[in-house]
Amino acid sequence: MQPGRKTGLSILFVICSIIAAHAEIRHADDFEGTFNPAGTNEVYDRWYKSGWYDDGYMEPTDEIPARSGSKCLKTVMVKHSPKSRTEIGVNLDQSMGHCWYGFSIYIPDDYTMSELGVSESERAVIAQWGIWEGNGGLPDFALRFSHNKFVITQERDTQDEITLWEGTLARGRWVDWIFHINWTRQSNGAFEAFRDGSKVFEVKDVQTTWGDGDDVKSKIGLYFAGWDNVSSQLSTVHCYYDNYTIASGEDEYDAVDPANDNTTGIAAKGQSGKNLHHDLHSFHRLMDDGHTDIHIRVFTANGRCFSPSHSLAGNGIYSSRSIPAHGRYFLAASNRNESTGVTHYLPVPYKNGIR
Repeated sequence: MQPGRKTGLSILFVICSIIAAHAEIRHADDFEGTFNPAGTNEVYDRWYKSGWYDDGYMEPTDEIPARSGSKCLKTVMVKHSPKSRTEIGVNLDQSMGHCWYGFSIYIPDDYTMSELGVSESERAVIAQWGIWEGNGGLPDFALRFSHNKFVITQERDTQDEITLWEGTLARGRWVDWIFHINWTRQSNGAFEAFRDGSKVFEVKDVQTTWGDGDDVKSKIGLYFAGWDNVSSQLSTVHCYYDNYTIASGEDEYDAVDPANDNTTGIAAKGQSGKNLHHDLHSFHRLMDDGHTDIHIRVFTANGRCFSPSHSLAGNGIYSSRSIPAHGRYFLAASNRNESTGVTHYLPVPYKNGIR
């Protein structure tokens, strides 16, 4: 789209066309704001606790440099019988079809798997996706790590765990992951995995879930079923997560990419449940200023953008002084359910800054 002034009617048409072409951001958290997962998994569109055995916990922290912003999510798993687990999950209703998942993970280099006392064949889970019900309580796909490898697996209750891909384990730095899954019980599904911006695995025309229902679960955190019955020098293991995003649509790579460290935003505050009409009006004024290249992104419920953080101006829009002259900037309209604290976003995309 070329820069230029638009009438109110034409800009509304353009924006509505863009929104129709892009699926929504289903879930997003940069762990900069309030973190309060539910105590039951019978909730939708928000984090819930899974496991948290003994003194295991997950909490935002600034004890290491975050992937972006000032905080990331620390995860601590405690050795426990019969299994060790500290995870959070989110249930998304009617989430079959194309879904994209993006996040960064930091596995410290201050402990080794040998210190855990486990063999090289043992692998700890660090992310999971699937429909557990009807599949023997197993995730359809998982990202794991072992002594020196990242491992992607697939599971069905009727067969042994399948290793789809293995790659060198990176420790002591952030690693960006993006997964694209076309959820289906037919043979027209797809699974793609990207590490640090490069595709490492792809399979098409396959069935991607054997579970019951249409509500896909997503989990991050540490889960190690084989740790409790071995002699170990350690009683806890930890790692860190940042910039977790889920989007639906056929091509939402950019929307979930945790490497987008230029996602400073022109944003409506999510916690106030801003009216879409007001946000469209704000976007209209920006378009009148001659900036028209379109993209898509979303903001957290407390009005913070992913990274880097800047203060919102009093009118709910970032001032030009707070925004670098390059990169992508995005407006997000929101509809907040005040009783549950959940914010659903209808992104109105915008790119390339303001003068």
